[in-house]
Amino acid sequence: MRTAFTRTASIVLALAFVACAPGDEAETPPAEETTPEMAPPAMAPVPRTVMIVPGADAPTATGEMRITENTDGSTELNLVVNGLTAGDHAWHIHSAPCGTDGPIAVPITSAGDQAGIGNPVTVGEDGSANATVTIPADRLSQDQIRTGQFSVHVHAGTVEEMGASVVCAPITP
Repeated sequence: MRTAFTRTASIVLALAFVACAPGDEAETPPAEETTPEMAPPAMAPVPRTVMIVPGADAPTATGEMRITENTDGSTELNLVVNGLTAGDHAWHIHSAPCGTDGPIAVPITSAGDQAGIGNPVTVGEDGSANATVTIPADRLSQDQIRTGQFSVHVHAGTVEEMGASVVCAPITP
Protein backbone atom coordinates (compact mmCIF):
# COMPACT_ATOMS: atom_id res chain seq x y z
CA MET A 1 0.00 0.00 0.00
CA ARG A 2 2.88 2.17 0.77
CA THR A 3 4.25 1.58 -2.69
CA ALA A 4 0.98 2.66 -4.33
CA PHE A 5 0.95 5.78 -2.20
CA THR A 6 4.56 6.57 -3.04
CA ARG A 7 3.97 5.98 -6.74
CA THR A 8 0.86 8.24 -6.77
CA ALA A 9 2.64 10.96 -4.83
CA SER A 10 5.61 10.79 -7.18
CA ILE A 11 3.35 11.15 -10.24
CA VAL A 12 1.53 14.12 -8.71
CA LEU A 13 4.82 15.82 -7.79
CA ALA A 14 6.28 15.14 -11.23
CA LEU A 15 3.23 16.62 -12.93
CA ALA A 16 3.38 19.64 -10.66
CA PHE A 17 7.06 20.08 -11.37
CA VAL A 18 6.58 19.78 -15.15
CA ALA A 19 3.62 22.19 -15.12
CA CYS A 20 5.71 24.82 -13.33
CA ALA A 21 8.95 24.29 -15.25
CA PRO A 22 10.62 27.49 -16.51
CA GLY A 23 9.56 28.55 -19.99
CA ASP A 24 6.35 26.61 -19.82
CA GLU A 25 4.39 29.17 -17.89
CA ALA A 26 0.79 29.35 -18.88
CA GLU A 27 0.29 32.38 -21.01
CA THR A 28 -1.91 35.03 -19.54
CA PRO A 29 -4.27 36.37 -22.18
CA PRO A 30 -3.46 40.00 -23.06
CA ALA A 31 -5.53 42.59 -21.33
CA GLU A 32 -8.45 43.64 -23.43
CA GLU A 33 -7.71 46.97 -25.07
CA THR A 34 -10.25 49.62 -24.30
CA THR A 35 -10.90 52.76 -26.23
CA PRO A 36 -12.33 55.83 -24.63
CA GLU A 37 -16.06 56.33 -25.09
CA MET A 38 -16.63 58.58 -28.06
CA ALA A 39 -19.79 60.47 -28.79
CA PRO A 40 -21.57 59.36 -31.93
CA PRO A 41 -20.88 61.60 -34.91
CA ALA A 42 -23.29 64.47 -35.36
CA MET A 43 -25.98 63.74 -37.87
CA ALA A 44 -25.64 65.66 -41.09
CA PRO A 45 -28.58 67.90 -41.77
CA VAL A 46 -31.22 66.23 -43.92
CA PRO A 47 -32.88 68.66 -46.32
CA ARG A 48 -36.53 68.46 -47.24
CA THR A 49 -37.85 69.72 -50.54
CA VAL A 50 -41.11 71.56 -51.26
CA MET A 51 -42.57 72.48 -54.62
CA ILE A 52 -43.14 76.14 -55.42
CA VAL A 53 -46.64 77.49 -55.98
CA PRO A 54 -46.86 79.76 -59.04
CA GLY A 55 -48.63 83.09 -58.63
CA ALA A 56 -51.11 84.73 -61.00
CA ASP A 57 -48.33 86.81 -62.60
CA ALA A 58 -46.22 83.71 -63.40
CA PRO A 59 -48.69 80.84 -63.88
CA THR A 60 -46.20 78.64 -65.72
CA ALA A 61 -43.40 79.00 -63.16
CA THR A 62 -42.01 75.76 -61.78
CA GLY A 63 -39.42 74.90 -59.20
CA GLU A 64 -38.66 73.77 -55.72
CA MET A 65 -37.09 74.91 -52.50
CA ARG A 66 -34.79 72.80 -50.35
CA ILE A 67 -34.99 73.50 -46.60
CA THR A 68 -32.05 72.38 -44.44
CA GLU A 69 -32.04 72.78 -40.66
CA ASN A 70 -28.39 73.23 -39.70
CA THR A 71 -26.91 71.98 -36.42
CA ASP A 72 -26.11 75.56 -35.34
CA GLY A 73 -29.85 76.41 -35.32
CA SER A 74 -29.82 78.30 -38.61
CA THR A 75 -31.91 77.21 -41.59
CA GLU A 76 -30.69 77.20 -45.18
CA LEU A 77 -33.12 77.79 -48.02
CA ASN A 78 -32.14 76.92 -51.59
CA LEU A 79 -34.63 78.06 -54.23
CA VAL A 80 -34.52 76.73 -57.79
CA VAL A 81 -37.12 78.26 -60.08
CA ASN A 82 -37.92 78.43 -63.81
CA GLY A 83 -40.35 80.55 -65.79
CA LEU A 84 -39.75 84.00 -64.32
CA THR A 85 -38.81 87.22 -66.10
CA ALA A 86 -35.11 88.01 -66.28
CA GLY A 87 -33.61 90.34 -63.70
CA ASP A 88 -33.39 90.76 -59.94
CA HIS A 89 -36.39 89.85 -57.81
CA ALA A 90 -37.01 90.69 -54.16
CA TRP A 91 -37.81 87.75 -51.86
CA HIS A 92 -38.95 87.47 -48.27
CA ILE A 93 -40.26 85.09 -45.67
CA HIS A 94 -43.86 85.93 -44.84
CA SER A 95 -45.59 84.83 -41.65
CA ALA A 96 -48.46 83.14 -43.46
CA PRO A 97 -48.84 80.04 -45.61
CA CYS A 98 -48.90 80.36 -49.41
CA GLY A 99 -52.18 81.82 -50.63
CA THR A 100 -52.63 83.94 -47.51
CA ASP A 101 -51.49 87.51 -47.04
CA GLY A 102 -49.13 87.92 -44.15
CA PRO A 103 -46.51 90.39 -42.96
CA ILE A 104 -42.85 89.99 -43.80
CA ALA A 105 -41.22 87.99 -41.01
CA VAL A 106 -37.69 87.96 -42.44
CA PRO A 107 -36.71 90.26 -45.30
CA ILE A 108 -34.21 88.33 -47.40
CA THR A 109 -33.83 91.43 -49.55
CA SER A 110 -34.54 94.81 -47.98
CA ALA A 111 -38.17 95.76 -47.55
CA GLY A 112 -38.95 99.36 -46.68
CA ASP A 113 -37.07 100.16 -43.48
CA GLN A 114 -36.21 96.48 -42.84
CA ALA A 115 -32.66 95.54 -43.85
CA GLY A 116 -32.35 92.35 -45.83
CA ILE A 117 -30.13 89.42 -44.90
CA GLY A 118 -29.35 88.26 -48.45
CA ASN A 119 -29.21 89.05 -52.13
CA PRO A 120 -32.08 89.22 -54.60
CA VAL A 121 -33.08 86.23 -56.70
CA THR A 122 -31.30 86.85 -60.00
CA VAL A 123 -33.17 85.30 -62.92
CA GLY A 124 -31.24 84.67 -66.13
CA GLU A 125 -32.41 85.31 -69.68
CA ASP A 126 -33.64 81.70 -69.80
CA GLY A 127 -36.04 82.42 -66.93
CA SER A 128 -34.21 80.28 -64.38
CA ALA A 129 -32.66 81.11 -61.02
CA ASN A 130 -30.90 79.35 -58.18
CA ALA A 131 -30.65 81.33 -54.93
CA THR A 132 -29.54 80.31 -51.45
CA VAL A 133 -29.82 82.11 -48.12
CA THR A 134 -29.11 81.09 -44.53
CA ILE A 135 -31.66 82.30 -41.99
CA PRO A 136 -30.03 82.88 -38.58
CA ALA A 137 -31.84 81.25 -35.65
CA ASP A 138 -32.30 84.64 -33.97
CA ARG A 139 -34.34 85.82 -36.99
CA LEU A 140 -36.51 82.71 -37.36
CA SER A 141 -35.98 79.64 -35.20
CA GLN A 142 -36.33 76.08 -36.40
CA ASP A 143 -39.19 75.62 -33.91
CA GLN A 144 -41.01 78.56 -35.52
CA ILE A 145 -40.37 77.15 -38.98
CA ARG A 146 -41.81 73.77 -37.95
CA THR A 147 -45.20 75.39 -37.27
CA GLY A 148 -45.82 75.54 -41.02
CA GLN A 149 -47.01 79.14 -40.77
CA PHE A 150 -44.28 80.65 -42.95
CA SER A 151 -43.65 80.84 -46.68
CA VAL A 152 -41.08 82.31 -49.05
CA HIS A 153 -42.38 84.77 -51.65
CA VAL A 154 -40.46 85.87 -54.74
CA HIS A 155 -41.80 89.17 -56.01
CA ALA A 156 -42.16 90.44 -59.58
CA GLY A 157 -39.84 93.39 -58.99
CA THR A 158 -36.83 94.52 -57.03
CA VAL A 159 -36.42 96.14 -53.65
CA GLU A 160 -37.55 99.55 -54.91
CA GLU A 161 -40.72 98.26 -56.57
CA MET A 162 -41.45 94.74 -55.32
CA GLY A 163 -44.75 94.16 -57.06
CA ALA A 164 -46.87 91.06 -56.63
CA SER A 165 -45.64 87.71 -55.42
CA VAL A 166 -44.87 85.61 -58.53
CA VAL A 167 -44.01 82.37 -56.74
CA CYS A 168 -44.44 81.08 -53.23
CA ALA A 169 -42.74 78.18 -51.47
CA PRO A 170 -44.27 76.85 -48.26
CA ILE A 171 -41.82 76.37 -45.41
CA THR A 172 -43.26 73.13 -44.13
CA PRO A 173 -42.28 71.06 -41.11
